Amino acid sequence: MFRVHDGRKKRKLMVTKYAAKDPYVGVLLAAADFEWTCRRAIQAMGKGSTKGIRYELFDQQAFGVKLNKGWEKQVKQKSKGIAKFEDIFSVWAKKNCLAYVIWADVEYAMMWRNKLIHGIESDIGDSDGRKCVNILECACDILVQYLTHLKVDIYAYVGRGGNLSSLAKKVKKERDEWEISNMGARRTAKDEREISGVRMLRISIQSELGMSAKKLELVANQISRKFGIHLLV
Repeated sequence: MFRVHDGRKKRKLMVTKYAAKDPYVGVLLAAADFEWTCRRAIQAMGKGSTKGIRYELFDQQAFGVKLNKGWEKQVKQKSKGIAKFEDIFSVWAKKNCLAYVIWADVEYAMMWRNKLIHGIESDIGDSDGRKCVNILECACDILVQYLTHLKVDIYAYVGRGGNLSSLAKKVKKERDEWEISNMGARRTAKDEREISGVRMLRISIQSELGMSAKKLELVANQISRKFGIHLLV
């Protein structure tokens, strides 16, 4: 949904637009935007190769743990007093922004993202959806403000060569082995992306026809009974 050079304003407008129509899609988009922004920040400010940092941040650990470790290893010396990555959203934000975010709230929003993307929950209510989107978008705003303060542009080209660290090599090997031995899991991930695509298509159809989700589902069921064509709406 996003391209690298899509700036903060464009990304936020896109998330807000879809979240208003479907909180499920809104949470997934907000989470994708937040994850990319976090990883991109560490890649842009880090001292190692960008490819190596990318692999390190894919290590099989909790999202916050990976970010804090990546920050401490790659960025801490340039961070102007920010010891942990998560401190940007509270410690730094309280002094420099109009709002701040508690990291536990970010973890709550990312927990919902994981439940939705892995099928543990099939949907999310409007209230929880708005809460998750607001938390993640506020966190993105704070992080971009912090990076702007340091004159770091994550939407520009970011690329540094260099050798992979031992951790990056380990993660790369594990991911290569996983992709070879888990073709079923890869298909499942593809199916999940297709399902998300169908939801976004449904939103577009709703907008074009001026129908509610319930009305669109009713029409789809009528078509299914009459013509035997099953529409994924």
